Amino acid sequence: MVSLNTSAHITSQIKKVAVLHIIIGIAAMLLAYYVGTFSAVILGLSILFYAILGLWFNRTLQQLGGPRTDPSSYWLFLVVGLMLSLFPGITLGLAALCLGGGLIINGAVGFKALKSTMGNKLWLKLRYLLSIGLGIAVILAGANGFSWLIGMLFGLHLFLYGVNLWINSQQ
Repeated sequence: MVSLNTSAHITSQIKKVAVLHIIIGIAAMLLAYYVGTFSAVILGLSILFYAILGLWFNRTLQQLGGPRTDPSSYWLFLVVGLMLSLFPGITLGLAALCLGGGLIINGAVGFKALKSTMGNKLWLKLRYLLSIGLGIAVILAGANGFSWLIGMLFGLHLFLYGVNLWINSQQ
């Protein structure tokens, strides 16, 4: 009878997956701009297909005598999906503007609320000033910087996940 050491086999498989995650994570960080742009296109295509399926389902439901529903949200998803798929640079630029604006507003409102309610705590001041500074940096970076940020975070996540798998496979 052949005795298989399944624990060692599983550990070696986990290590292979960990190395694969680490390699893909490093590659994604090195090609961060392209990964970010590609992810925006993929997101746009998935939103586009969701909208098409929603419009088709809505039409089919009406033909079968089902309740009439408003398809306007599906048309909005269709436009957003087309914009993300065909013009990822414009859409990423708008996303950077929205995110940066939100960070600036968050910092300004938090700073104002800090003065009126919580006193002058240094760490809270630094937090809100950092939010304002990060918002300005995101806006100034624009679509290219936002695309790079998406790709870099994706790659970092994969890399850290691979390291985590490797470390946990040792136990």
